[in-house]
Amino acid sequence: LQAVVGVMTAEGSDTQKLLERATGVMGRLQDSVKGKEDAAARLVRIYLGMAKDIREQLSSAPPERKEKLIGAFRVFLESIAKSSEDPSTLQWVGQTLMQMGESSMAPGELRAQGQAKELLATSITTLDSLITKQGAEATPALKYQLAKAYRLNGEYKRSLDLLETVLQGNAMMLDAQVEAATAYEQWAGTIDPKFAGKAYGSALGGARPGKDGKNVIWGWGRVSKLVSGREEFRDTFFDARYHVALCRYLMGKTTKNNAVMEQAISDILQVASLYPDLGGVAKRAQFELLMKEIQKSLGKKPDGLPVQPAAAGKAE
Repeated sequence: LQAVVGVMTAEGSDTQKLLERATGVMGRLQDSVKGKEDAAARLVRIYLGMAKDIREQLSSAPPERKEKLIGAFRVFLESIAKSSEDPSTLQWVGQTLMQMGESSMAPGELRAQGQAKELLATSITTLDSLITKQGAEATPALKYQLAKAYRLNGEYKRSLDLLETVLQGNAMMLDAQVEAATAYEQWAGTIDPKFAGKAYGSALGGARPGKDGKNVIWGWGRVSKLVSGREEFRDTFFDARYHVALCRYLMGKTTKNNAVMEQAISDILQVASLYPDLGGVAKRAQFELLMKEIQKSLGKKPDGLPVQPAAAGKAE
């Protein structure tokens, strides 16, 4: 098996044939240890070790080798998922596949395609099966990982339905709130324009009222208020404020409401007046591009942001 993987990840190899060969070898190994608990556990440890070795190679691999390495990595993780009953191992497999799928997506790609989609499909199957087995004992973190995999795969409603259950139990789970706002924002960009405005509104101001009438999913606006002034969430704050302006702009553009787009400009100027550096060079550049895009849409001169003062104040 090690020899097959060594050839599989080498330059010029027939990846598909070797993947089939590796899968066949692992299938025979699994059959050989059925009913033998210690042997089966040892086999899983071997798979884990080889998968981790391949992942280490991925971190430094040139682009032309990455696709082969990812293919080999997925085969091992699928075999681990079929061979192991250990919840922590299965969660590691599902989470790793999800992370690999996300990192395989092209810059700016919102819905996974090609190899990334295959990785996410296996991640979803693994995590969903584990959650079904655990039932009420499934942790919020595990459900969050599955919800993120759904979102990356373009299954927005499934993602939001699952995040709603997570947040009903713990509304203060910030990662889940950010994930839910992201899901609504991305979903809005894929649906009929006559419904998109409402979806952008949900990303901005929240959705899914609970028994108390308050939104279980907060949206970018409330997320930004929650983390405002907290240094440990500085990046989250500026990211949330950027998405507040972005969703307001896209909502106004979709509904052809110039007043809403003007409000998006006000959102940016308000943050810039308090924090001139807007979270650093990279984030300020994002705000700059967004401001110019809004100005163009309103028929204004795309001047962008006001000139940053020489001694910018530090964000709280």
